[in-house]
Amino acid sequence: MQAAQDFHKHPKERGVSKLIAIDANKSIQYVSDWKAGRSPIPMATLTTLATVYGVSAGYLAGFTDDPVPKVSRDDARLSARMAELVERAIEKSSEPVDTMLATRLCQQAIQMLLSGEKDTTILGTLINVAEGRTDDG
Repeated sequence: MQAAQDFHKHPKERGVSKLIAIDANKSIQYVSDWKAGRSPIPMATLTTLATVYGVSAGYLAGFTDDPVPKVSRDDARLSARMAELVERAIEKSSEPVDTMLATRLCQQAIQMLLSGEKDTTILGTLINVAEGRTDDG
């Protein structure tokens, strides 16, 4: 991953997975699996790495050749926290989550993050919304 190599001033591809794993707070095997296409990279991890490396998530995902982020670093950090909370809520939910509900969860998480709610409160609310136990949204 060129962005990680550039960030760490690491001239070779060899050994960069270990650096990415440290930056993402994940195992080397975890990084190896998504780099090889054996598992998808979670949006929260992708957004976090994009923020660390100062590039856009779209660039890291291979959707664009333009590495310049279109949002501020603070907005990128907020998006990474939102993505992590929504992913955790979806994993913990006993109900399936479709695209429309996932979008609703993202909106709810952003609102609560901006109002200063604690992550545990946000996660509980998101799980309740995902399972249809609340009228929020």
